[in-house]
Amino acid sequence: MKFDFLSPFGVQETEIHFLSNEFILIEKPHWDFKLAWMAQKSILQRMDQCHEKYIIFTSHPNVLTMGKGLQKPKKGEELNLTENSIEDMMNLPFPLHQIERGGGLTFHHPGQFIVYPLIRLHPDKLGLSELVDDLLGFSKMILEDNGMNDLIVKRSPLGLWQAHKKLASVGIAVDHMKTFHGMALNLKSFNDLKNTLKDLSPCGLNFNTYTSVEEEFKTMSWKHFANDFKQKIEHAW
Repeated sequence: MKFDFLSPFGVQETEIHFLSNEFILIEKPHWDFKLAWMAQKSILQRMDQCHEKYIIFTSHPNVLTMGKGLQKPKKGEELNLTENSIEDMMNLPFPLHQIERGGGLTFHHPGQFIVYPLIRLHPDKLGLSELVDDLLGFSKMILEDNGMNDLIVKRSPLGLWQAHKKLASVGIAVDHMKTFHGMALNLKSFNDLKNTLKDLSPCGLNFNTYTSVEEEFKTMSWKHFANDFKQKIEHAW
């Protein structure tokens, strides 16, 4: 099998799909975060030897990740973000990983749709800002196509918003012009966790800033969103 190198990370043949000859989709919900993280690093190594590009659709069991630092305000701008320390999270009942992406604290849960693009950037073809805009913009279009209104892609603070509530966050890492990590969109409600996590500030924002498609609009399945997102990216990048 061509993709035996992914087997140690729990990826089955049925979870691998070709969007084109060199554009591979891994569709694996409920994937352990550490295994998915290790799989991304293995894919990056493989990309050094071939022209393939990958995109992962997934979700994770409850887990906290800490990036390299909060978004920096532009000149003359005040973001008023709150930095969480590692000590803030040590007593929580969830694993915590310090990772390479930009941004601060992120909380992943099974009700998210997560996209990890493993794509080569190119100064004349695809920049990091364009990739971020695409991830958020495709999500916005899908939700609008399904009838959700008043959605905004913001740069400060970065994410997909509905009014003053945040639906999706982006944190990307770049290794020798190859991207990994990505975007997480809250599809399902996580109200049962809000009391446990109420003192945290994901991306530097009050936890109550975050909402879900289910809370603000209607229930949308992970598979439904994945199918719609697949159509948006088949000819992208």
